[in-house]
Amino acid sequence: MEEKILSSYSAKQVDNMAENILFEIDKTDWSADVYFTEIIAKLPKDKEVLQNSLGLIRSGDYTEELSERDAIFDRDIICFKNFVESNKYMREESKAVAAKTVWKHIAANDLQMYRLGYEEQIASANSLFVELDKPENKALIDLLIGAKETLDFAKESNANLMETYRKSKEAKSDKEVGIAASLQQKKVREIINEELVPYLSVMAKAKPDTYAGTYKIIATYIDDLNTKARGRTTRNTNEEPVTEEQE
Repeated sequence: MEEKILSSYSAKQVDNMAENILFEIDKTDWSADVYFTEIIAKLPKDKEVLQNSLGLIRSGDYTEELSERDAIFDRDIICFKNFVESNKYMREESKAVAAKTVWKHIAANDLQMYRLGYEEQIASANSLFVELDKPENKALIDLLIGAKETLDFAKESNANLMETYRKSKEAKSDKEVGIAASLQQKKVREIINEELVPYLSVMAKAKPDTYAGTYKIIATYIDDLNTKARGRTTRNTNEEPVTEEQE
């Protein structure tokens, strides 16, 4: 019976198996066998694609964390905006004038940026903070009551939101990489299961001196890993939680 790679293999297990098979194949000069060399030529190419597609998939869905951090930023930017607006009505003219100038910068970057999507909101906030960090505008903010402290809070919460947003995109990208790896490992598995191993199996009987040794080693690789994979499946099936009735 021909040994076949189980479909339960992970992408990394398939990649490792292909690596071992290629190592054994490279020990012999197969140039006299045109058909087999064509099969062999496929495996390194598809294995390389598989290896490049392997990535560590970050766990976790950032939807809830994004929502929480967005809510904090929304409160902070509204608080800052309200302090600036209140300062526009100060009796002290220098404060009122300073507040009106700062307000213009807020308006230029969208007075309701907190209603925008994450991308536009973060971009608008960053643009506003760059403008307000200019020396002349920092001096104006220092004149205002409550503005500097609330601006610092808004900057901090925006940075936290941006960090989580980036993590969510990285996680999404890694999931896509994982899907690509899964599809590619299927291609590599099919080359081994449907072309390489069946051919070696037949030729090991027809020309044992040339093919039997290589086939036996490759079959052993596959059989050993299949045994471990089946053992894991059996253990997982047997490890059922004990109910109160069973105790």
